[in-house]
Amino acid sequence: MPVHRISLFGAKQNRKGYSNKNGKWRSKPRINDDDLAVLRKITSITGVEVSYEADTNDLHFDIPTAGDKMEFSGAETGGQIIRLLVQLSILKAGGRTFDPTEVLEVKGDNKGCMLYVQMVLYLLKVNDSFTFIGGNPKNKSAPNPDYWFNVFVHIKVITGRSFVLTESNEIKGKFTIKRLPYVTPYTNWEQKGDEPWDIYLTDQILMAYFFTADAVDEGDDTHIALKSKMNKWDFHIPALIREESIGDHKDPTRKIPEGILRRFGFRIENVEDIEAQTQTITVRPPLKSIDSRGL
Repeated sequence: MPVHRISLFGAKQNRKGYSNKNGKWRSKPRINDDDLAVLRKITSITGVEVSYEADTNDLHFDIPTAGDKMEFSGAETGGQIIRLLVQLSILKAGGRTFDPTEVLEVKGDNKGCMLYVQMVLYLLKVNDSFTFIGGNPKNKSAPNPDYWFNVFVHIKVITGRSFVLTESNEIKGKFTIKRLPYVTPYTNWEQKGDEPWDIYLTDQILMAYFFTADAVDEGDDTHIALKSKMNKWDFHIPALIREESIGDHKDPTRKIPEGILRRFGFRIENVEDIEAQTQTITVRPPLKSIDSRGL
């Protein structure tokens, strides 16, 4: 059977969480056994095989379909790119169904369990649901349940995808994310007002647009425009939209890859206001002639 491999080399190799003060990289694997088990559970019925090389932090998704290798660098990226790539791999394999009785048991009382919402969101068909239990829904590494409500409002308006997150009345810490019927989104949505979004909402909307924006013909001006705060330690938004560059504050020769939306042909204009520490991001979908998402 032909195999289409998607590889992330040096996963989660970001300066914020994986570099010592002297600029040296830590030797601890970036993907632990529990997280790897979740990736394998999510892909288990799809035919996608997940492999991980702990000594190099290289993560691979082998998809049971023909296709060229797709290789990405994990330099200055985090778990968000892994969550994007696992969904992309599953969709390329034909998607997956969700059994209502399926429950993901999150290991570790303080695990940021709300990250798993982002891991399945774009796999859900209308009326599909996914349930998970355990972890810490208020862990600051992930949106809390109330914040997800705000994210879903914006995803609905901009993309037409509609979701609801609920907690069980009987079992504390048991949450279900469900996709609701599609609604007609705004066309060419542009953020109004002077108040910029925080970096977390911006990150979520950019990922939503990656999965939901249809490729367009030459000359089509379909787009979204967002105004976001800037944070010098944030690598999530840059991992999606930045241009390729060389060097960081510790290593002037280090290659920093272009953002993954650019890699897939999204056309991005990013105007930064350094004094105000804000950025205006305009994103246009890829042209039909170059769209390689395979969605």
